[in-house]
Amino acid sequence: MYTTELIILGAANLGALLSLFLLPRGKVLQHHLVFLVVSLPTWVIGLMVVEWGLLAYPVRELAAINRTSFCFEYFLLPIVAVHYNAWYPENKRLGGRALYLLLYCSALTVPEILIERYTDLLSYLHWSWYITFVSEGFIFLYSRAVLLWFFRPSSHRMS
Repeated sequence: MYTTELIILGAANLGALLSLFLLPRGKVLQHHLVFLVVSLPTWVIGLMVVEWGLLAYPVRELAAINRTSFCFEYFLLPIVAVHYNAWYPENKRLGGRALYLLLYCSALTVPEILIERYTDLLSYLHWSWYITFVSEGFIFLYSRAVLLWFFRPSSHRMS
């Protein structure tokens, strides 16, 4: 098996195992909502970025039907967003919550930089790591806002 395939399988397995063992069991509905809410924009944005020639995935899963990274766009980023929301520090000050966001964005961006530099899984054509960093931040904040809106107290719901 090639190194690139091992990286893809390892990342997918790590994401699945971390979700299986680390996510709180009592919030399964919230986890599913975040996963689905994040999957839609990452799918659309991922396809647009590839079609516009900003990024390329020379080695990818399902290459005959999809030019994006299936593992990252449809699995890993939504799983990381689920973890982001599951362990979100609601009782911290703004600085603590901002640091939490920066840590999650860094946890995805740093490996992506290494993958882009040392493997054939990803090529930045007209892209840079900070675009990834900022876009992931927006995705995490978006998922948090939808989660809070969807599970707001019943007194604020429309009749």
